[in-house]
Amino acid sequence: MTKENTCQTRCSLSPAALTARTATVSELLRTHPHRRTSINGGRRLTFTADPQLEHALHELVALEADCCPFLTMTITADTQEISLTVTGSEDAQDQFSEIFGS
Repeated sequence: MTKENTCQTRCSLSPAALTARTATVSELLRTHPHRRTSINGGRRLTFTADPQLEHALHELVALEADCCPFLTMTITADTQEISLTVTGSEDAQDQFSEIFGS
């Protein structure tokens, strides 16, 4: 892997901001029961439908788009479930494991 590729798959947040973001995500995951599924190129987190949680996930996706543009994050929702799907290159796997857990 070249140095250029490494830079393309690293979060642009400062260490302190990354710690804060990780804590926010950890709290969200801790307080909202969910299923975690490994998928091709990433993970899918599935929650029980909740409008406040859906709003929080949309805010999170917007924030992550700024600092981690190498990740693809999508939210799907219906009346029963909300799914957050996070995918990226093999090089990006460590990044979302750090934020969203294994």
